[in-house]
Amino acid sequence: MALKVGGGKGSENGATVSGGRTVSIGDRYQIDSERPLPDYDSQPALAYRCVHKRDSKRSLYALICDPKLPPRLDVVGVVRRIDHRNIVRALDWNVVDWPLEGRRCPAVILEKPGGKRVFETLQTRNEPMPEEWVTRYFIEPICRILWDLHSMGACHRMIRPDNLFRAVDQGREMVLGECYSSPAGMTNPVVYETLECSLAAAAGRGEGGPGNDLYMMGVTVLALLTGQSPLAGQEDEFVIRAKLSGGSYAALVQQYRISLTMMEPLRGLLNDEPSERWSLEELSLWLDGRRLSPKQQAIPTKGSRALAVGGRDCNTAREVANAMHKNWDQAAVLIDDGSLDTWLRRSLREEDRIEAVNLAKTAPGDDQDRLIARVLIALDPEGPIRLREFSATVEGISSLIGAFINDANARRLFGAVISMQLVHFWMEQQRGVGPGRIRHMSQLDKVKTVLNQGGLGLGVERVAYELNPGMPCLSELFERDYVPAVEHVLPAFDRICAQEHPPPRLVDRHVAAFLSTHFKRAIE
Repeated sequence: MALKVGGGKGSENGATVSGGRTVSIGDRYQIDSERPLPDYDSQPALAYRCVHKRDSKRSLYALICDPKLPPRLDVVGVVRRIDHRNIVRALDWNVVDWPLEGRRCPAVILEKPGGKRVFETLQTRNEPMPEEWVTRYFIEPICRILWDLHSMGACHRMIRPDNLFRAVDQGREMVLGECYSSPAGMTNPVVYETLECSLAAAAGRGEGGPGNDLYMMGVTVLALLTGQSPLAGQEDEFVIRAKLSGGSYAALVQQYRISLTMMEPLRGLLNDEPSERWSLEELSLWLDGRRLSPKQQAIPTKGSRALAVGGRDCNTAREVANAMHKNWDQAAVLIDDGSLDTWLRRSLREEDRIEAVNLAKTAPGDDQDRLIARVLIALDPEGPIRLREFSATVEGISSLIGAFINDANARRLFGAVISMQLVHFWMEQQRGVGPGRIRHMSQLDKVKTVLNQGGLGLGVERVAYELNPGMPCLSELFERDYVPAVEHVLPAFDRICAQEHPPPRLVDRHVAAFLSTHFKRAIE
C-alpha cells in the first residue's frame, strides 16, 4: 500500500525494511539507516538520507522522530499546503520499522534546503547581519509564511536561528526549518519562549498562538543583528529572573547597540503583555514603511524593600510568585505568618494585588496546597497555573498530562488542579479572555465527568486522549510499536500476537481509552 498523500493519518502497511539497512515507504521513498545526516538533525529527531524511487535527483532527507515525544504529525499536512520557497517542504510522513531502534518510529520526509544552518548551534557566534538583510531575507519571508500558517489555525513554534538554513551555500536568502518533529515548544530554550511559557514546564507550554511565533521572531531578529543568541550559555533560572525583573526587551537587548529603526519592531515583538505585543498586521505595516510607536512595556512595580524567598531577594509580585513556587514549603510559612501580606501592604502597595491575594484566601476548606496555588495566581495572573511540581499554561495543561500520563505524581497533581478549580480562578483573574482560552476551559470542564471514573475506557487515561487528539496510544502493549490512529491498532495487535509469548489480554486501560476516544461509534 502506498503512503497516503497529505500527511493525514498515514498508511499502516506502507513501510518495509529491505536488506537490513534501508526502509522503503511504499513505492515512493527509501530511507538509508546507515547514512545519517547530522547537519539536518532536529533534536530529538535524527536525519537520514532519503531517496525518491522515481526521481533520484530530488534532494531529500528523512527525520526519524522520537516515539516517546509524539511529533506534531497533524501539522505536516498544514505545512504541505504552504507554497513558499522560504520554508522547508514536508512531503509526507509514515510509521516505519526502524532497525536502529528495533521498534516502529514515526518518520517525516522533507526536501533538503540548499545550504547550511545560519547558526550551527545557539552557542555559535556569527558576524552580525546588516539590518537590510535581516529585513529582506528574514522578516519579510517569515511574515508571509506566518500569514499562511496562522490562517490555517497552526503555529510554527520553532522560529530560532539554529532552525534557519541558507537557501544556497554562501547565499543571503534564508529558509525556515521544520516544526513538527516534537511537541510544540518543548525543545525550545526559555530565551525563545514568552515569559508565561518560560515559567511553565517544557511539556506544559502548549501549542501556543500567533503571539508565541512573533515573540520567537523578535528574539531571532536580535540574534541575527548581533551575531549571537541572546543570553547564550546562561542558566534557565537566570534568564527567567532577568525577564521577570525588567521585562524581556531589557533582559535580552541589554548592552547591544540597536538602531532606532530596528528598536521599533523589537520593542513590539518582545513585549511581555500579550495584548500589547505586535501582531502580523502591525509588523506588515512596519515593513511597508509605516513607523509605529510600540507602547513602552510597563515595568513591573518594585517594592520599596525586597521579600526574601528561598534565599533570594524578590522585588516584584511576579518574582515572588516564581520564588514561592520553587520553594513551596516556605510559601506556606510566608502566607501563614503574615509576611506576604505585610510586604504587599507596606512595600509593594499594589491595591489590585492585595485584593487578589485576599480573594485567593477565601477558598473554602483548609487545603494548604490549594491556598498556595491560588495565591500564586493572584500574584502573577499572567503566569502559568502552578501546584507543587505541576506548572502549565492553561493551553499547556493538556500537553503536560499527555506527556506524563504514566507518572503517578503527575496524574495526582493534574486531578488536584481540576478538582481545586484552579483554571476557573485563573480565568477570574484575567483582564480579558480570548476564545481560545475559553475553549480550553470548556474542554477541561467536559472531561471532569470521566476523570474519577474507574471503568475501562474512562479515568485519567481517557482524559489524556480526549485532550490530546494527536497523541499515540501509550499502552505498554505497544512499547516497541507506534500507534497514532485507530487504523493502526489491529495491525499492531497482529504483530503482538505473532510474538513468541503474546500477552494474555489485548485491551488494557490505555487501549480502551484510546479506542473510546477515537472510534466514531460509542463502544464503551
